[in-house]
Amino acid sequence: MLRARRILSLVVAFAVAGMVGLVNGPAATAGVAEYTLVTVFTVPVMAGVPVTFNGETKSTDSTGTAKFIDSLEPQSGSLAARVSSAAFNSTIDGAPVQVKPARFVNEGKQRVLLALNIYWNITLAFVNGTDQQPIPDDRISTITLKNSIGEEIDVPPGGSIWVQGSRVVPLQGEFVDKKLTLTVQKVTYQGTNVVNSGQQSFLPSEVQSFSANLLFFSVDIQVGDGLFGFAAGDSIDLVFPDSHVENFALNDSGSVLIPSLPRGTYELTAVGGGLKLVQPLAVSRNQEIEVKLYTWLDIILLLLAGSVFVVVTVFVGIRKKRQHHHRTAGAVADPKFEVDNDDSHEARLEAADPGYPEAPHRSGDVTPSGAADGDVERRGADDLNMEKARQW
Repeated sequence: MLRARRILSLVVAFAVAGMVGLVNGPAATAGVAEYTLVTVFTVPVMAGVPVTFNGETKSTDSTGTAKFIDSLEPQSGSLAARVSSAAFNSTIDGAPVQVKPARFVNEGKQRVLLALNIYWNITLAFVNGTDQQPIPDDRISTITLKNSIGEEIDVPPGGSIWVQGSRVVPLQGEFVDKKLTLTVQKVTYQGTNVVNSGQQSFLPSEVQSFSANLLFFSVDIQVGDGLFGFAAGDSIDLVFPDSHVENFALNDSGSVLIPSLPRGTYELTAVGGGLKLVQPLAVSRNQEIEVKLYTWLDIILLLLAGSVFVVVTVFVGIRKKRQHHHRTAGAVADPKFEVDNDDSHEARLEAADPGYPEAPHRSGDVTPSGAADGDVERRGADDLNMEKARQW
C-alpha cells in the first residue's frame, strides 16, 4: 500500500512539472522542454472561427480567442506567419454572413490578431419616390452601388448579392472594426437613370433588404386644335429613352394622365386627323403640358390664308408700280425746254423784238409770197424745242 502511494506521488510530481513548463516555468528536472501559451484573438469578436497554428486547428470561443501550446525553441518565421484560417459561414443577430480572414498581426510575443472581413447578403426593392408605390424590377437593366472604400458593385436586378459590410482598420494604435456604407449610384430603368447618384445610402450590416426611391413623375397631357384650341386628337405616341414607343389614348376632353413616368427625355407626338409633329418632353417633376394638333381643317385654312396673302401682295405691287409709272410720265419738263403753242410763242418773240413781223406769219393766214418760208422756219423752231424737251 505504501509502495502504491509512492508511485502516485511520482506521477503527480511529473504532472506538476509539465504544467509549470506550459506557463514558462523553469524545468523541474533536466531534459524537460520549455513551452509557452499562444493566443489568437479575432477582431471583431466572433465565436466559431477556425484557426490553425502549427498544424493544429481550433475554433474560437465566445470571447473570440483560441489558445495553443508552442515550444520556446527558435522557430522559422514570425508568430503570425504560422497562423492561418479559412472562410466560413455564420450568423450575426440572426442574419446569415460570410466571414473571411483578412490578415494576421503580431500583438506581442504570444498574441496574434486575426482581422476578419464580414459579408452580408442584401436584396434591393424599388418604390416610386412620389407615392411610395412598388416599382417592378423587370424593366431595370443596371443597378450600381458604391461602398465607403470606393468599390463599385453591380447588383443583378431581381436578385441578391453578398457585399462587404465591415472591415478592420488601425485607429489610434489599435485595430477596430469599421462598418461600411453603401450608396446607390445608378439605377437604369427603360434606358434612363432614375436616381440621384450618392443620395441614398444604408449599412448592409444593419439593413439587408433596402428599398430605393426612384424618380418617377406624373404627366397630364392636354391636346388641342392648333388654331382654335378645342379638344382634338385620338391618342399620343410617346418614345421612351430606350427608343421603345407606347401609345396612350385620349379621353373625350382630349387629355390623358400618365401617373408614373421615369425621369428622362422623351419624344411626344399627337395622333389624330391632322399633321403629326414631334416635340421633346423632359420629365423631371410632376407637370401639366399642352400639345397642339394642326388638323386638316387648320391646314386648309392656313393654305387659303396664304394664297390670299400672295394674291393681295401681287395686286398691291402691280398697282404701286403703275402709279409710279404714271407719276414719272406726267412729270413737268424744265421751263426752258417747254413747248408752247404758236400764239404764245410768237407773243413772246414780239415782246422781245418790237420789229418782229406781225401776224401774217401765223399759221393759217394767207400771205403773199414768202409766207411758206415763214411757216417752214416756225415749224423748224417748234420741232427743235420739242426735241430738246424730249432729251431733257
